Order: sequence, then structure tokens, then C-alpha cells
Amino acid sequence: MPAIHDIVSVNGRPAFVDVSAIMSESGDDDLKIAPGSENLLVGVRFLDNVLAKVLTEQYLIDRPAFALQPSGDANLAEYRLRNEAGDTVGWLSWVPDRPGAQILRETLPAMLGALAIAALTILLLVRGLYRTTAALEAGRAEAEYNANHDPLTGLANRAFFAHRLEEALSGSGDKADIALLALDLDRFKQVNDTLGHEAGDQLLREVGQRLTPLVTEADTVARLGGDEFAIIRRNVTAPGEVSALSQRIIAALGAPFVLSGRVAQIGVSIGAVITPAARAMRDLSAKADIALYEAKASGRNTYRLFDEEMARAAQFRDRVAGELADAGLPVTPGKAA
Repeated sequence: MPAIHDIVSVNGRPAFVDVSAIMSESGDDDLKIAPGSENLLVGVRFLDNVLAKVLTEQYLIDRPAFALQPSGDANLAEYRLRNEAGDTVGWLSWVPDRPGAQILRETLPAMLGALAIAALTILLLVRGLYRTTAALEAGRAEAEYNANHDPLTGLANRAFFAHRLEEALSGSGDKADIALLALDLDRFKQVNDTLGHEAGDQLLREVGQRLTPLVTEADTVARLGGDEFAIIRRNVTAPGEVSALSQRIIAALGAPFVLSGRVAQIGVSIGAVITPAARAMRDLSAKADIALYEAKASGRNTYRLFDEEMARAAQFRDRVAGELADAGLPVTPGKAA
């Protein structure tokens, strides 16, 4: 760690100054600092009345004083303060009658060295604090990322998705709505059962990789669990934008996947809802699920945009299912695998 120290004049006052560059030694590229842009630790110790008082108390120096020019008083002993270049930057004077004068002459270089050691100690403490703070910040960032992202795909998890949806709903304006797309993979269970869970996990990772380029930085792609995904689309100005996005998703996920040397073909069913069809997060999610049910019922590998007719049909199904359950008859699940 480069450092320089010298005796200089600061605002017309002699001072001992130590300047050291603060640089990372961890090898972490994120902490490296470009040459010429390093943070500097500057230690300044003025050679003034405070230090003179210390000299009097500890070394019995009689009336020591620091100045930029010699006093010219013949009754005083004086010591020239030189910098590394040999230039005079100040004078130390004192009454030489006391025995401490000899001590001063003998110990002054050691005292100045002690100041340098003190400055170096401060620098080492600052560097240690900097490295500790950087490690804590890196750990905090990693913990926050793990808490908000699905460990398999790296997409937003269910909790972070809910947070982003609430955030989007609270920030949406009158001119630009948001859309919620609920995605459910078709034939994923077949791939998982025939090729194994490792191939199924690889398929889910590649699904996330194919979805991410289809959205903007303002949007959110999440894996809610299993083979269920969701997308929050911001700044929607027309339903056609959601239809076009849904078609791109179906095309992207309809392309073959190569898993462990074998080719797998899946599809995706999409249910979408656009505000202001709903402004509450629970209502928006429920209506996206209703549209997803309609997409599944329409033969899968397609999409449906929510409308109120779907809501009435869903209420009818729920009523019939309730009546069947009350009668002790089996109820067929609404969502196919």
C-alpha cells in the first residue's frame, strides 16, 4: 500500500502529513480500483501549541514553539525542520536552560518517527474496517438475492413476485396499465417422468433462459413453483401488446429442448389479465388463473385474455363443483397437469 509522509506547510502552519492510498488486496474484481482513482487516507498533525504543550509536559521542554521563520531571539534555542527534499518548512524554538533541551535534540527524530507509525496504524485500521465492511456488504447482497430468487432458475421467487406486483399496482397510472401473465407448462410431467428429475430441472432452467429475453428490464419474470411461471408486464398501452408477448412465449417454449442428449417437446398455456380489470393483487392473480383455465380447456399451448364472461363461467363451475361435493360426488379438477 503506497504511502508518503513529510513535514510541510499547511495554510501557513508547519505540519506532519501522511498520505496513503486505500486499495483492495482481496483479489475481488468488484473491489478493484482503477489507477488514479484510489481513495486517499490523509493524516495531518499540526506542529502547533497543542504539540508544544505535550513536549513541555512529557519532556520538560521550556516554552517550545513552532513557527515558519526563526525567532531571531538569541535567548532561545532553535531547531530547523526540514522536509525530505532538505527544504526548511519551519522552526522549533525553546528556552535552552532546562535539561529537557538535550533530550529534545536526541529524541526529536524518534518523536517524528512515532508520528509516522501512528499514521500507519490508523491506515491499517481503516483498511481493516474497509475490508470488513466490503465483506459484510457482499454477504448482505448475497443473502438478499437468495431470499428473492428461485435457486433453480435464478428468476424471482413467489415472495419477490408478490412484492413486485404490489409495487407495480401502486405505481401504475391512468395512461399505462400493467398485465399479469400466468404460465403453466404443458406436458412437463411427462418429461419429468420419462427423462428423470435432473432433466426436468434442466428444462425449467432453460425455460427461464428463454423467457428472460422476451421482456423488458421493467418487467418481472418469476417461477412460482413446480412448472408454474408468471410475468408482470409494465407500461401496457393496448391489449395487442399482451397478445403479441403471449405468442412469442408460445413460440419460444414450443421449440425443442435437448435434455441429457434427448429431445423433449413441451408447450405452454397462458392466462393474462390487464388492469383496470383488477387493481388488487389477489383479484388480479385470480383472474389470471381463470384465463389460464380457459387456455387449458381450449386445448393447451395457447393463451387467453381475461374477460367478464370468463368470470361468470368460473362462478358457474364453482357452484356446480360445490353442489357435487355436497352431494358426495367426485369433482373433476379444473386444471389439467
